[in-house]
Amino acid sequence: MEEEQQDVWTLVQQTVILLGSPDSEIREEAYSALFNWLLEEKVLGKSQMEELLQQSVSDSGLFSGIGEKETDSVFKRTFTSLLIALLLTCDNREPYLTRESYDLALNALVRYCHLENDFRGYVEVKGWAHAAAHVADALDECAMSRYTGAEECAEIWTGVQALLERPAEVYQREEDERLATAIVSMIQGQKVSFATICGWLGQMEPARTRSVESYTLNTNRKHFLRCLYTRLYE
Repeated sequence: MEEEQQDVWTLVQQTVILLGSPDSEIREEAYSALFNWLLEEKVLGKSQMEELLQQSVSDSGLFSGIGEKETDSVFKRTFTSLLIALLLTCDNREPYLTRESYDLALNALVRYCHLENDFRGYVEVKGWAHAAAHVADALDECAMSRYTGAEECAEIWTGVQALLERPAEVYQREEDERLATAIVSMIQGQKVSFATICGWLGQMEPARTRSVESYTLNTNRKHFLRCLYTRLYE
């Protein structure tokens, strides 16, 4: 039994490596396999799941090639974001993470939001990169965690805000919709008050210069606010 468990762990590790492939089919199949094994079949024990999360938020996972722009390293980072989201989903369904591991994941995700420079959505030939959308999924799982309170929500907001402010181009692939989800989850889960959310939003002063950068910033914020308003009042 122990040997069988070790074989499964080795297979999971080998599959995680494939998340960084520049081949979209390989990446998608690797993620689908991990989704099935971790969430549906539950092939790993709690300690292994925690170890996998710790590996995912390391320099060789979420921060692999961080700072690079328009290189293939983006796929490793963004699909690792999806893996982190998956691991957090598992914890939200059947708790296994310690408070320390949750804090490690949240801090890493927020730091990543402030460091990522490659915000391409769909890359011709190589498929989805989608950095903002993928990490937004992980932030949403953080927002729904039993460990999340007002302080953690404020951290998540700084990550969302960074993703709205840092891109050099206007989002085109529904990233704004995915970014709004974490904020909606905070409200629906009664993690923070609607007044608190309004306070955060009120601090987003519009850029007033006529530069391309200001146009991009204002447009991304405007699209995000529209998505948030629609989600809250649908």
